[in-house]
Amino acid sequence: MKELSEQTPIEQLTHIMETLRSKQGCPWDQEQTLESLKPNLIEESHEVLEAIDRGDRKHLKEGLDDLLLQVVFQSQICKEEGHFSFNDVVHGINEKLIRRHPHVFGDVKASNADEALKSWETMKKRESPNTNRSIIDGIPPSLPALHKAQKVQKK
Repeated sequence: MKELSEQTPIEQLTHIMETLRSKQGCPWDQEQTLESLKPNLIEESHEVLEAIDRGDRKHLKEGLDDLLLQVVFQSQICKEEGHFSFNDVVHGINEKLIRRHPHVFGDVKASNADEALKSWETMKKRESPNTNRSIIDGIPPSLPALHKAQKVQKK
């Protein structure tokens, strides 16, 4: 394995998380589960939203740092359980971004934002055509009430 100083920032981050969760790592990090980290994920998401609302780029960066930590942390737990790794998450989002942007990476045309969004939604529906049987399918039950109402209204 490369020395920490020779690794890319993402390699360093995943290595640090792996070390924190190892037997030689941090007792608190070792005890965490997907369930125990849920409040942190919610809190960090709200801190990012607050920084955006305030136009505070310094705190936005810090919030995004913490939000990324939650993604890496939960991915590491899933890797330990034999499900998937952070690299699998990155690979998945890379594929999704390419697949859902045929107007950029394919031969579909989108001359404005509305057409691009329609293209995105079309591709999204093709990926799981039978999942939305109800108006509330695909809307997380844990969303705050106002956000949930906006999603339902939009559908």
